[in-house]
Amino acid sequence: MYFFKISKVFIMRFTLIFTLSCVALSMATATDVLSQTKKETNISLSLNNASVVSVIEAISKETGYEFNFDEVYLSQMERITFRLRNASLQEALQKLANQTGLSFRKIDEIYFVSHATKPNQSDKSEAKVQPGIRLTGKVSDNFGDPMPGVTVIIRGSNVGTTTAGNGEFTLTAPSDTSV
Repeated sequence: MYFFKISKVFIMRFTLIFTLSCVALSMATATDVLSQTKKETNISLSLNNASVVSVIEAISKETGYEFNFDEVYLSQMERITFRLRNASLQEALQKLANQTGLSFRKIDEIYFVSHATKPNQSDKSEAKVQPGIRLTGKVSDNFGDPMPGVTVIIRGSNVGTTTAGNGEFTLTAPSDTSV
């Protein structure tokens, strides 16, 4: 009977130590896994005739970073061929910016995507000039910090834009729209 009590206490202590060891090991492993999700990894991509949205999503999948963008706007952009081999995240974003004219700004752990370049001069000459009201502004948060990638739409119309990296926007409202 005494042997049974000793082995019962031994089994209880062993079970407690084993359980605590497993919990500690799983916590250590979870920390390593979480720290690896947003690591500066080498990116290798080969996308042919891909939408800009699918390129950004592929970069997000490779790096673990979240990207905030106007999907409607980006899906209207021309399809691109995007190839990288063992590139850093910064190199990938620079290449995508060069191909598309987009701008990327990191705030905390999120990259905000906005349109950075102005249209080519040839685009301006082909555009139809419509009378309207030119609106400019800046979107900022409660602390006064600029908010890039915010969609600004004129209520009751399909006219809109996204804010640039500095939170500023410019759009032309149709003259028959009340602003």
